[in-house]
Amino acid sequence: MAWLTDLLKEYPALSVAKERLALAEERFKHTEEENKKLKDRITELETQNTQLHAQLPKISSGELEEVEIEILKLLSSAGDNGGSASAIAQRLGINETKAEYYAEKMAEQEYVYQSYVMNMPVTYSLDQKGREFLVKNDHI
Repeated sequence: MAWLTDLLKEYPALSVAKERLALAEERFKHTEEENKKLKDRITELETQNTQLHAQLPKISSGELEEVEIEILKLLSSAGDNGGSASAIAQRLGINETKAEYYAEKMAEQEYVYQSYVMNMPVTYSLDQKGREFLVKNDHI
């Protein structure tokens, strides 16, 4: 029987089949590793997706930070005259740069309106979306 094994060892097609089998096993191992990495990535992305979905209602509802709400309330009481960033900062007791940052941010989101007059500071006044936010959220 040993002579049969020796004969098969020297059979060229068998060595080619062994090489192909080894190559197939290597490819399978690589595919399994890649599959595991992809599954881990999917899990990571699903977690991120869940976190972003949790933030979505806050973003879409237009929830503002407390300082932004205070600015809207202040502009609401100021009427059509509005106020500059320095006036807002002074009345709320916050830094002028902070007041300007939030006022400009809310202007971009159309909560407040910016008025420009030559050689005068920018004046901010309540826009329709800002009024709507204050009314719908019982801030006024």
